[in-house]
Amino acid sequence: MSGYDILLFSNEQFKQDDGSYLARCKHFGVDGCLIISSDDIEAIIEELIKSEIPCIGIDIKISGPNTSYVTTDNKMLSVYVVQYLYNNSIKDIAYIGGEQESYVAKNRKKRFINIMECLSLPIVNDWIETGDFFAESGYLAMKRILIKKSYPKAVYAISDLMALGAIEAIQEHGLRVPEDIGVIGCDDIEACQFSKPKLTTIKQDKETIGKLSAQMLQYLIQHKQDIEPKLVERQLVICDS
Repeated sequence: MSGYDILLFSNEQFKQDDGSYLARCKHFGVDGCLIISSDDIEAIIEELIKSEIPCIGIDIKISGPNTSYVTTDNKMLSVYVVQYLYNNSIKDIAYIGGEQESYVAKNRKKRFINIMECLSLPIVNDWIETGDFFAESGYLAMKRILIKKSYPKAVYAISDLMALGAIEAIQEHGLRVPEDIGVIGCDDIEACQFSKPKLTTIKQDKETIGKLSAQMLQYLIQHKQDIEPKLVERQLVICDS
């Protein structure tokens, strides 16, 4: 977006100042906003979204008078993973999801259950666990799975950090990855390349999301017309796990 300056407003600083994004944007004469937030949109962000200032949500759905969003196609993510495992003759699949109030976590779990049912694969409640997207929670979730009567042949964790924690738990249990239990994560963070074994994961196309977000915001600023949200597909990065 040539011809524009970039201002970065920190959520942490706003909490300390008890400030308003909308007031700050008006003060600086902001033309438009790119919004990165959790699923739980705070009131001070909602106030901005409902204003006339053009806003684009990045990997979060927003709705307002002059808004749109770019997000990863989360609905298909679990489908890609389960179909890949199924095509490799792996039917016993465990799932480590995220906090239940999270839109992303609910969507991925729903699709996981749906595709498992569509392929007539066994859904074992003892193999469905929840974490907080960080490594320790993946480690503990995998520990809980491993104390059950039987083991899955693969584990799908909806974050790379939880997947890395799961690998540690599996190896501590005296099992091998992927010979005994395969592991697939999500996000393709840099740490995946340094894990042993290297983590198979779903890659988010951050560059495309960034470019689309900027292009869509520029369009809203210049034309002030509705623009359809964009879904960006992910790519399965097959490594060693």
